[in-house]
Amino acid sequence: MVIEYDEVVAAMCCTFLPRLGYQQVGVAPPPARRAGGVTPTTVLHLLVDSAIMHFMSESATNLREQKRWDTSHRITACALRLTLDRGLDGFTMDELAESAGVSRRTLFNYFPGKVDAVLGAVPDLPPAALATFHTGGPHGKLLDDLGELAKALVGVKEPDRETLRLSHQVLTTSPRLLVAVHERFEQITEQFVVLVTDREGPDFSLRRAQLALRILVGIFDSALMAFREDDGDRTIGDHFDEQMREARSLFG
Repeated sequence: MVIEYDEVVAAMCCTFLPRLGYQQVGVAPPPARRAGGVTPTTVLHLLVDSAIMHFMSESATNLREQKRWDTSHRITACALRLTLDRGLDGFTMDELAESAGVSRRTLFNYFPGKVDAVLGAVPDLPPAALATFHTGGPHGKLLDDLGELAKALVGVKEPDRETLRLSHQVLTTSPRLLVAVHERFEQITEQFVVLVTDREGPDFSLRRAQLALRILVGIFDSALMAFREDDGDRTIGDHFDEQMREARSLFG
């Protein structure tokens, strides 16, 4: 059915603005009901159906993302356990797939190799947080705003303490994995440096941006350590805020 725009607007005014006459809202009254015409009830059904479809679509997307994250997390947890038990070279990708309960094809869709599986996936920064940072927010102070960006990154899918403890145990016993961690750290740092220089402008030197990132990483590392050792219900963000306060007190 083809719906005329002016009829929809008029019907919406009738439905949601019952105390206003059509002349008051600048819309001509709709013609009398006719076959195939649009009535307030029709529009209400259209709006409800649209809202339901949007909710279903959004829910389906969220479910897919949650399922993908759960699978990725399960693969990484299995890779960590296998590495701890056998060493990085002591198992194959086929054995990892079997341990995680996924097919070989699915495994390679998530991770190209064992090192990446052990390190786990890096979540994307939320677009809203990126936009806020780029425009100078949310606090107007670079280090504080970088901290909010870091918390937003972790907040996408906060890791559990057991996985962090297992990861720490594995990484500290494998020089090869430590090298891979360093390489990933450099890649992420470069991305954040670009964000900083884009926000602060050409007068903000690359060295200053790198220094800001290294300060942030040190604070964040302390927060992760505190989170691993804390058996309570405090989040990484809570520990990060506490470490930021400690850093401010040290620098005066």
